[in-house]
Amino acid sequence: MTEIIFIKPSEPRSEYSMTALKPAYVNQSDTISSIQDHFKDNKEKYRFAHHPARCQAINRIKQLGWIMSTDVEVRGDQPCSDSMQIFLDRYNMSDEYNIVKFNSAKLGSETLWGVYIPSGYNLIQIPTLYHTGRWYTFPGVLDGDEGIHFLNTFIIMKKDDVIPVNTPLFQCYLQKKEPQVKATYQELSDDDRVGMMFKHKLVSDETNNDYHLAKKQGLFYNPLYEE
Repeated sequence: MTEIIFIKPSEPRSEYSMTALKPAYVNQSDTISSIQDHFKDNKEKYRFAHHPARCQAINRIKQLGWIMSTDVEVRGDQPCSDSMQIFLDRYNMSDEYNIVKFNSAKLGSETLWGVYIPSGYNLIQIPTLYHTGRWYTFPGVLDGDEGIHFLNTFIIMKKDDVIPVNTPLFQCYLQKKEPQVKATYQELSDDDRVGMMFKHKLVSDETNNDYHLAKKQGLFYNPLYEE
């Protein structure tokens, strides 16, 4: 079994410090919950129609990895370093926005969140964009072959904004490193069209029973699958 080790705070900054990192499936956004409730309340209307509650990408990401939340308030009026100011100047955001660093790990008298990632894996950090539209965090990649990492992030936010305590900041999940990936581009074929139509039909199925059965029986077309 693959194992990842998270280092908890030794001297918490607040009561939320010890629980700031949670599995993604227990820290879902109100937006996604509302989408799911809307679909349940309108099943007949969307019985054979598109609905975001059926989106495979959304349904996967809401269960993937862990979400780090704030254990202290994050204020947009904090000083911005000269190096981070480059981002604001590049996108003409200096007047209204700021870039703030959220430190979930410090050395010295206070030790907060850190992580040991298994060798041969990366830990991918992405913004929790389903949780908010007011600000966003920078994405990043942490390498499992480089020792302990700190679970920090940079946030682009308005200078007069305040991110409350216990607010999701970023999501992280494991990715197995590949030494080399060959990408090819090919024209749409008849097999591709059939596979797309089959996938579309199953994703739009009311119960998804047929989808899970097709997956179990290996009925999806993919030229990269091994025979």
